[in-house]
Amino acid sequence: VAELQPLLGGDDTRQGIALLQEALDNVRAGWQWAAATCAVDSLQPCISPLLRFFVLTGQTEEGRYFADSALRGVAAWLAATPDKRSPTQLRAQRLQADLHAMRARLFYRQARYAAGIDDAAMSFRMAADSGAQQTAALAALYWGICLLNLGNYAETEAKLTVALTHAQAGAFRKIESDALRALGILADQQQEWATARRYYEASLAISRENDDLRGTSASLGNVGNICRQQGDFAAARQFLAQSLALHRQIGDRSSEGRTLTLLGELSTDLEEYPQAERYLGEALEILRGLGEEHYAADALVALGKVYREQGRHEWAVACWQEAEEIYVATNEAPFLAEVRAYLRTLTNDL
Repeated sequence: VAELQPLLGGDDTRQGIALLQEALDNVRAGWQWAAATCAVDSLQPCISPLLRFFVLTGQTEEGRYFADSALRGVAAWLAATPDKRSPTQLRAQRLQADLHAMRARLFYRQARYAAGIDDAAMSFRMAADSGAQQTAALAALYWGICLLNLGNYAETEAKLTVALTHAQAGAFRKIESDALRALGILADQQQEWATARRYYEASLAISRENDDLRGTSASLGNVGNICRQQGDFAAARQFLAQSLALHRQIGDRSSEGRTLTLLGELSTDLEEYPQAERYLGEALEILRGLGEEHYAADALVALGKVYREQGRHEWAVACWQEAEEIYVATNEAPFLAEVRAYLRTLTNDL
């Protein structure tokens, strides 16, 4: 994993993913040994690259297995260690905090937001107790984005502000960029377009400064979507096209699918309905293939709008009803309210 880590964040990400996938059986065996013996020096450097690998490939269940097995091993080792103040004990506690943060991120990707909040809260407390500022920043970030998807905007802002403060104090630029992007999404969902764009552009500047291709591609997509909301369709298309190209370059299939959804929405705004259907059909194929039903629901909502604009109301209702079922299952309150409002307008007509 240490050898492959440099390949998992830049132009060679696809190669790194392929090589790590080939080595995964050996990595899993090594991880099991390290977890059973609480080999902190072996486990700690692997967490960040493995988490990136599991998120990029959609193997979130496998990632949770890694986190669960290590947490069990560390807990057993700590329980059997008589000296509670030894340096090794402190390092093991910091490892626990990192593993809980890892699992919180994976739960978020699975749309299991309540479970993600529990792990993020545990990670934050452990990180604070052991003086691990970077982990505390990550935990607050994951806590905030889980709250955001549950529609709890007041608590979301508080947690993301904590994450940003810790990141800026420790000069953790990647986390700072992610926190700014998340604050942009919060403003975006409340239709505060100018505020959202400021956050997104600040995040984009940091990602570019640090050659963070994944962060750059995400922020480009966010800025593109804000341009669309503000009616600047030419700029929106330019930003979204750049975002899509980067996602494909680094092999981030989930983000590729979500960006295709945004391009489908843009094409709908421009009344380019056949193109919108193509984008959204491709998005659904990718997102369903990854098992990311909550993101597939967003594409279904967008596809329903395409059908509505073409007068194909029964098709629109079918898309929105399917999306409604997914949002109910994942407890995504803001999106559920939106799709139910769309359904009311058409079911009354039908």
